[in-house]
Amino acid sequence: MATQQEYDNFKAETPRRTRYRMAQKTFRYPVYQSIEAIGLLLLVALIWNIWSFGSTIVASAIGILAVILALLHHASTAMQKPWLALAAGFEAFIVWALYAWWLSNYFQVDNFWAFCAFVFAFRFVQRGEHEINVKAFFVAQGGELANQ
Repeated sequence: MATQQEYDNFKAETPRRTRYRMAQKTFRYPVYQSIEAIGLLLLVALIWNIWSFGSTIVASAIGILAVILALLHHASTAMQKPWLALAAGFEAFIVWALYAWWLSNYFQVDNFWAFCAFVFAFRFVQRGEHEINVKAFFVAQGGELANQ
Protein backbone atom coordinates (compact mmCIF):
# COMPACT_ATOMS: atom_id res chain seq x y z
CA MET A 1 0.00 0.00 0.00
CA ALA A 2 1.38 3.39 -0.97
CA THR A 3 1.90 5.94 1.76
CA GLN A 4 1.05 9.62 1.86
CA GLN A 5 4.77 10.40 1.73
CA GLU A 6 5.16 8.46 -1.53
CA TYR A 7 2.16 10.30 -2.96
CA ASP A 8 3.58 13.68 -1.92
CA ASN A 9 6.97 12.80 -3.40
CA PHE A 10 5.29 11.75 -6.64
CA LYS A 11 3.46 15.07 -6.88
CA ALA A 12 6.62 17.03 -6.12
CA GLU A 13 8.80 15.14 -8.59
CA THR A 14 6.39 14.64 -11.48
CA PRO A 15 5.56 17.63 -13.70
CA ARG A 16 1.89 18.55 -13.96
CA ARG A 17 1.92 17.92 -17.73
CA THR A 18 3.12 14.36 -17.13
CA ARG A 19 0.47 13.74 -14.47
CA TYR A 20 -2.21 14.86 -16.94
CA ARG A 21 -0.85 12.47 -19.57
CA MET A 22 -0.66 9.61 -17.08
CA ALA A 23 -4.26 10.26 -15.99
CA GLN A 24 -5.32 9.96 -19.65
CA LYS A 25 -6.92 13.39 -19.93
CA THR A 26 -8.60 13.75 -23.30
CA PHE A 27 -7.40 17.23 -24.32
CA ARG A 28 -3.82 18.29 -24.78
CA TYR A 29 -2.25 20.00 -21.78
CA PRO A 30 -2.14 23.50 -23.38
CA VAL A 31 -5.93 23.34 -23.72
CA TYR A 32 -6.24 22.90 -19.96
CA GLN A 33 -3.80 25.75 -19.39
CA SER A 34 -5.89 27.93 -21.70
CA ILE A 35 -9.07 27.07 -19.81
CA GLU A 36 -7.38 28.06 -16.55
CA ALA A 37 -6.08 31.33 -18.05
CA ILE A 38 -9.53 32.21 -19.35
CA GLY A 39 -10.98 31.49 -15.92
CA LEU A 40 -8.48 33.87 -14.34
CA LEU A 41 -9.30 36.55 -16.92
CA LEU A 42 -12.99 36.10 -16.17
CA LEU A 43 -12.33 36.69 -12.47
CA VAL A 44 -10.46 39.91 -13.29
CA ALA A 45 -13.32 40.94 -15.59
CA LEU A 46 -15.86 40.27 -12.84
CA ILE A 47 -13.93 42.39 -10.35
CA TRP A 48 -13.63 45.19 -12.92
CA ASN A 49 -17.34 44.92 -13.75
CA ILE A 50 -18.40 45.20 -10.12
CA TRP A 51 -16.09 48.13 -9.38
CA SER A 52 -16.87 50.05 -12.55
CA PHE A 53 -20.57 49.86 -13.32
CA GLY A 54 -21.97 46.68 -11.78
CA SER A 55 -23.95 45.29 -14.70
CA THR A 56 -25.97 42.30 -13.59
CA ILE A 57 -26.09 40.85 -17.11
CA VAL A 58 -22.31 40.95 -17.47
CA ALA A 59 -21.82 39.49 -14.00
CA SER A 60 -24.31 36.73 -14.82
CA ALA A 61 -22.49 35.87 -18.04
CA ILE A 62 -19.11 35.84 -16.31
CA GLY A 63 -20.33 33.64 -13.46
CA ILE A 64 -21.98 31.18 -15.83
CA LEU A 65 -18.86 31.03 -18.01
CA ALA A 66 -16.71 30.32 -14.94
CA VAL A 67 -18.89 27.38 -13.96
CA ILE A 68 -18.95 26.04 -17.53
CA LEU A 69 -15.16 26.29 -17.82
CA ALA A 70 -14.66 24.47 -14.53
CA LEU A 71 -17.00 21.69 -15.58
CA LEU A 72 -15.35 21.50 -19.00
CA HIS A 73 -11.89 21.36 -17.46
CA HIS A 74 -12.82 18.26 -15.49
CA ALA A 75 -15.76 16.96 -17.52
CA SER A 76 -14.97 13.29 -17.02
CA THR A 77 -14.71 13.81 -13.25
CA ALA A 78 -18.02 15.67 -13.23
CA MET A 79 -19.70 12.76 -15.03
CA GLN A 80 -18.04 9.94 -13.10
CA LYS A 81 -18.16 11.56 -9.66
CA PRO A 82 -20.98 14.11 -9.59
CA TRP A 83 -20.77 14.38 -5.79
CA LEU A 84 -17.55 16.37 -6.22
CA ALA A 85 -19.47 19.04 -8.14
CA LEU A 86 -22.24 18.93 -5.54
CA ALA A 87 -19.72 19.40 -2.73
CA ALA A 88 -18.19 22.40 -4.52
CA GLY A 89 -21.69 23.79 -5.04
CA PHE A 90 -22.50 23.34 -1.38
CA GLU A 91 -19.34 25.22 -0.39
CA ALA A 92 -20.26 28.06 -2.75
CA PHE A 93 -23.73 28.14 -1.20
CA ILE A 94 -22.22 28.37 2.29
CA VAL A 95 -20.09 31.34 1.19
CA TRP A 96 -23.16 33.04 -0.28
CA ALA A 97 -25.21 32.32 2.85
CA LEU A 98 -22.52 33.78 5.12
CA TYR A 99 -22.44 36.89 3.01
CA ALA A 100 -26.20 37.23 2.72
CA TRP A 101 -26.97 36.63 6.37
CA TRP A 102 -24.06 38.32 8.08
CA LEU A 103 -21.39 40.08 6.00
CA SER A 104 -23.86 42.04 3.86
CA ASN A 105 -24.69 44.04 6.99
CA TYR A 106 -21.14 45.43 6.98
CA PHE A 107 -20.38 45.86 3.27
CA GLN A 108 -22.42 45.63 0.10
CA VAL A 109 -21.12 43.85 -3.01
CA ASP A 110 -23.40 43.86 -6.02
CA ASN A 111 -23.75 40.47 -7.69
CA PHE A 112 -21.87 38.67 -4.92
CA TRP A 113 -23.36 35.40 -6.16
CA ALA A 114 -21.08 35.69 -9.22
CA PHE A 115 -18.10 35.48 -6.86
CA CYS A 116 -19.74 32.38 -5.42
CA ALA A 117 -19.70 30.91 -8.94
CA PHE A 118 -15.94 31.36 -8.83
CA VAL A 119 -15.83 29.67 -5.43
CA PHE A 120 -17.60 26.72 -7.05
CA ALA A 121 -15.22 26.77 -10.02
CA PHE A 122 -12.11 27.01 -7.85
CA ARG A 123 -13.15 24.25 -5.45
CA PHE A 124 -14.28 21.94 -8.26
CA VAL A 125 -11.01 22.45 -10.15
CA GLN A 126 -9.12 21.69 -6.92
CA ARG A 127 -11.04 18.45 -6.55
CA GLY A 128 -10.46 17.61 -10.22
CA GLU A 129 -6.73 18.21 -9.86
CA HIS A 130 -6.68 15.88 -6.88
CA GLU A 131 -8.42 13.20 -8.95
CA ILE A 132 -5.84 13.63 -11.72
CA ASN A 133 -2.99 13.34 -9.24
CA VAL A 134 -4.47 10.21 -7.68
CA LYS A 135 -5.05 8.57 -11.09
CA ALA A 136 -1.53 9.41 -12.21
CA PHE A 137 -0.11 8.08 -8.95
CA PHE A 138 -1.94 4.78 -9.38
CA VAL A 139 -0.64 4.50 -12.92
CA ALA A 140 2.89 5.25 -11.73
CA GLN A 141 2.57 2.57 -9.05
CA GLY A 142 1.69 0.06 -11.74
CA GLY A 143 -2.00 -0.06 -10.91
CA GLU A 144 -4.88 0.25 -13.27
CA LEU A 145 -7.28 3.16 -13.27
CA ALA A 146 -10.15 0.80 -12.53
CA ASN A 147 -8.50 -0.28 -9.28
CA GLN A 148 -8.80 3.06 -7.59
